[in-house]
Amino acid sequence: MAAFRTTSSTVIFSVLPAICVMGTAGISLALIAEPLLAAVYLVGMILFISLSRHPVDKHQQAQGAFFGENMKNFGILTNYVNYWKETASFSLEDSNTASYAQSRKPVEESGIHSYRVTKNLYLVQACVLFIIMASLLGVYLALGQGREYGTLLAGFISLTGVSLYSIQVIQDIGFSLSAIATAYAQDAEAQQKMSPSSSEEQSVPAEAPKNIDSKLPDKGLVWLLGSSGSGKTTYIETLLGFTPYPVPDHMSTRKFRETRYLPQETNLPFQTAHETIRASRPLETQNIDSCLQLLELDDFMTTGQRAQETIAGEESRVSGGEARRIGLARTLLGQPESLIILDEPTTGIGRETQKIVWELVREKSLDNLILVITHDVDAPILDGDIVLKF
Repeated sequence: MAAFRTTSSTVIFSVLPAICVMGTAGISLALIAEPLLAAVYLVGMILFISLSRHPVDKHQQAQGAFFGENMKNFGILTNYVNYWKETASFSLEDSNTASYAQSRKPVEESGIHSYRVTKNLYLVQACVLFIIMASLLGVYLALGQGREYGTLLAGFISLTGVSLYSIQVIQDIGFSLSAIATAYAQDAEAQQKMSPSSSEEQSVPAEAPKNIDSKLPDKGLVWLLGSSGSGKTTYIETLLGFTPYPVPDHMSTRKFRETRYLPQETNLPFQTAHETIRASRPLETQNIDSCLQLLELDDFMTTGQRAQETIAGEESRVSGGEARRIGLARTLLGQPESLIILDEPTTGIGRETQKIVWELVREKSLDNLILVITHDVDAPILDGDIVLKF
């Protein structure tokens, strides 16, 4: 709609008036003044349009690029907004703030370039305008020799007004065309951003979730089972402080060295796999590579072909299963004696890899307390595990 509105207003308020003004001015100069003056005027207008074309094209490109960078950065901001639960769990506030500030630099550079191109466009048009005006007035004075001073002065003023107004209208067309180009660039970017999918809003129960008073061990594996909507996710997010419900003192997460959370939705930042898994923590590169290899993500290892690939954003080629395993590696790696919360950890992962994931989860539960929400019928629930039913 913005593109249609900009195009329509440009045609109605810029293009049509410019054609009328140029035609009227040319005819008036030919009839009232001299045909030669009208010819100089029309040649000057054509010259102005011709010389302005290249700067106007650059202006359009710069405006489109600036908008594109803005939209890309808006995607990064949206990504960080969706990433807020992981940010809170892994204490990434300062790191993400610095990362986002770094991502703004291309936007700022593109904006500065756009303003410089606009300045150059004005400068070129001003120089051409001066040449046209000087030529018109020079021809007029040469043709008007011998005329009375008053008549000559009146014609001089009229010619100046006609020329300035004509060129101003043409200049407006140039900027209007840039506005059209920008509007269509915005429309194209917006169409890419929009998708027909819609997310369902999760309602917050009026009462505190079930099992909130359950006694949890310091280590081991705890399974949270129940039908969808029974309150399992609300339970774990209450423990993390993401809901308004109070948490009993004996359920506090402060006793753990770290709290690491893998939400049901896989949210990843605009970083490499290694940077995402490290999450600004002092993790050994070798340990990250070992976990990636174990999860069949060899390409993302330090020596892998995709080691420097950004795993989020429009240009990312990471599949849902790969993204899930990278998020899982980030959550499982860290200090021992931590609280690890996994919400549907095997979603989108192949059956053979699921076995590897469950073995890794079981291994990590020896030194950590792991809470797992799952509907996976192959989940290896043992007799000694704690099961909370919702």
